[in-house]
Amino acid sequence: MSFKKHWFQFADDTTTVTSLPSDNQRLLNIFSKWISWSDLIVRADKCHVFGIQKTSTKSVQFDPYLVVSNQQIAPIKTGESFIYLGKTFNFDMNLQESKSDLLSCIDSYLEKINNLPLHPSSKIEILNSYVYSKIRWSLSIYNFSMTWIKQNCDSIVSRQIRHWLNMHPGANITHLCCPKDKMGLNLQLPSSIFEKCQTNVRNILRQSEDVNIKSIYDATKHRYVKNDAIISTSITTDKSCKTLQNKEIKDSCWSHF
Repeated sequence: MSFKKHWFQFADDTTTVTSLPSDNQRLLNIFSKWISWSDLIVRADKCHVFGIQKTSTKSVQFDPYLVVSNQQIAPIKTGESFIYLGKTFNFDMNLQESKSDLLSCIDSYLEKINNLPLHPSSKIEILNSYVYSKIRWSLSIYNFSMTWIKQNCDSIVSRQIRHWLNMHPGANITHLCCPKDKMGLNLQLPSSIFEKCQTNVRNILRQSEDVNIKSIYDATKHRYVKNDAIISTSITTDKSCKTLQNKEIKDSCWSHF
């Protein structure tokens, strides 16, 4: 039986994925020779190995012994997570740690803004322009549910907004999301940012020329019906605008001649 072996290279990040530790060590041996030929240096202290093996009844995490450039790679301890290309992974493949990090990040930024001697409208501007730029990455790469975002992230932001504006804890602030010329403060809640981020990711997958990326887009359509509908509507609108613009150009040219 043959097992697939993968060597993923992104800039200076290298990942090898195999079914057996022995196969992984062979890839690492080739990688070490390539590094030596390229006159590069491997920081083994920054490398990690993560292993999962199937027992008789279930899968368990284990610590495979792997070496790169004559240095042992430290294994990820049982129960701990690791970060690859900015995304957190763990044995349970859940989002608990990512959720906690996101909420802590929002809390930290809101507390800093709260201590600034600024008008509430200025604090909201900082929230819209700065804080959300710091969490867009997490909102793009993790498959949080919209319900969780609204119940947790939106509630944290809404509570702080009410505090800044000296409003009742149970006051409705949806009108603040209106533009300033319509009696609002142009407030954006995390749920709206999350929807935009997820829609952008879906659009990137849809436009990709890579067959594998396209297959991911097609296989996940049932989970992102609303986002894909937004993209389709946007494309239809853009085509209509371009058609109308081309018609106006033709008419102006005809009138000119």
